[in-house]
This record gives sequence, structure tokens and C-alpha cells, in this order.
Amino acid sequence: MKLLYLKEHLSCINYQVAYNTGFVFCELRKEENSSIDNESSFCVIFLLYGKLSVDYGNNHIFLQQNEMVIIPQHIPNNITALEDSRLLLLLSLIHISEPTRPRLI
Repeated sequence: MKLLYLKEHLSCINYQVAYNTGFVFCELRKEENSSIDNESSFCVIFLLYGKLSVDYGNNHIFLQQNEMVIIPQHIPNNITALEDSRLLLLLSLIHISEPTRPRLI
């Protein structure tokens, strides 16, 4: 199978590899610190195994196995493994905004 008009498709966002998007599998050892580069996208952390301490913005949470958290774009963050941990990161360019609340009259 051939892709016709290849030069036209190179401008499509799906062919631009400069973006940090997609799924990434990571392992952190107990007491290891890390942070997520979220300058170009937000990140969803799915904790598959272990326990994490996650700081982002003014929030501090503890994540346990089978839990997840969304780290917004451009928000400083720090992740500390409280025990050996395996996590799946989803980095995406889709913008998420807070839902609007209906007004009560």
C-alpha cells in the first residue's frame, strides 16, 4: 500500500513528530523523584502498580494502584515513588477546560 501525495500529508499533525504525545510506560524505584515535561501537552498518569506522591500546582495527592490523575499543561509537578511503581502516561495535545456550571436562578 502506498501513500499518495506524500508531501501534502507531511503538514498533517499526525505526521509531525516534534510533539510529545502518546502513551509512555515508566518505572520508578522506591524514593525516586521525577517530573513530567508538560509544556506541550497535559498528562494523565495511570498508576498500574505501587504508590506515588504527586505534587502539581497547589495540589498534593497520594496515588495508589489502579488510580489516575490529570496533570494540566504548564503546571509544575513533582512525583515521588513511595514504593516501586509502574505507571502509564498519556500525553495529549487535546485541551481540557473546566466544565461550565449551570446558573441557578
